[in-house]
Amino acid sequence: MPPRPFRLHWYAIASAAICLTLLARSAAHPEFKFAGRPWLGKHSVYSTHGIVSTMHPLASQAGIDIMKRGGNAFDAGIAAALVLSAVEAWMGGPGGSSYYLVYRPQDGEVVALEAMLSDVYAAVQRRRMNPTRAADGRARYGDPQAWSQDPDIAKLPSPLPALPPRPPRTPDGAPLEGSTSHLIAADAEGNCLTFTHTLGNIYGGHDVLGTTGVLGSNSMDWFDLDQNVWSAEPSHLVLEPGKRNRFTLSPGMVFKDGKPVVLIGGSAAETTMPGIAQVLLNMLDFDLDPQSAIEAPRVVFGDILHWTGGSTLHLDPEIRAAIGDSLQAMGHVLAEEPGGRRPIVGMVNAVSIDPETGHFAGGAEIRADGHVSGY
Repeated sequence: MPPRPFRLHWYAIASAAICLTLLARSAAHPEFKFAGRPWLGKHSVYSTHGIVSTMHPLASQAGIDIMKRGGNAFDAGIAAALVLSAVEAWMGGPGGSSYYLVYRPQDGEVVALEAMLSDVYAAVQRRRMNPTRAADGRARYGDPQAWSQDPDIAKLPSPLPALPPRPPRTPDGAPLEGSTSHLIAADAEGNCLTFTHTLGNIYGGHDVLGTTGVLGSNSMDWFDLDQNVWSAEPSHLVLEPGKRNRFTLSPGMVFKDGKPVVLIGGSAAETTMPGIAQVLLNMLDFDLDPQSAIEAPRVVFGDILHWTGGSTLHLDPEIRAAIGDSLQAMGHVLAEEPGGRRPIVGMVNAVSIDPETGHFAGGAEIRADGHVSGY
């Protein structure tokens, strides 16, 4: 029985819509020449005006919303970071440590910044702290705008009643891993930001700075007091005035012919660097799009925590069966993951930028709540 005329009408509309969708999709990123996707997973996010990649969807969307209102990549990055300090309060915040890489096309060079070094911030911090006693209760939100205008007379809000600390846990009751987060923001003008921030450990030092609601970092625990804590050998990290400790914060930018083509960074303590390195390898040597490069199985040598050391190999389960025996034959010791959980192999965000058009392709960590927003 032939279709009725009105059905033909809707068939035609549906067919046209599908064709237009396919054409729009193919035209959205014709400039990128990535290799085929070798496994099932999410697709990279493609955009032309701006892109934000973070470890939380609300933070990524906040950054894009700022861009849509006229802000640039740096405005978007600040918005995303502030949202992360609320939705991932145990990871990072204004009281933590952070490393930036900033690129502006009019300058033509990368600038590395360390947060929280301004005189204004220091002046407000001095008012927040009382060296003779701990903070009373939980701090309310303050007024950063007023503090920045006149930190000496800014009114600090009174605290809320104290509550017993409760470490974050997963739905099955396991402690929540991680105390660092990363974000990337880039816009159509060519401004680029890659930014890692941390509280050191989960919830940092577990203290609130005055009545600000800002958690303090405990990153000084990366120093040694007298010797290496796991080898008992003399340490180059013995605490002393004027010394900076080693850090795993590793925001990165890759340039080609003077233009940024990859923005990258990550988190997860000692697994940060190998995670970033393997994603970069997948993107630069194997031509994978950012999301595929992030989703690819990884391997990590040693433990996640710098003070425990370790010399075992941690493999994603997708490759353990394929290469585990050959690695053991080479003398490697494969770690047994407790409870059958996946190993921690770094948490990575990455963005590719086409050097001809300036269009973006972004990926975010599938092993966490990574999310990319673009427009």
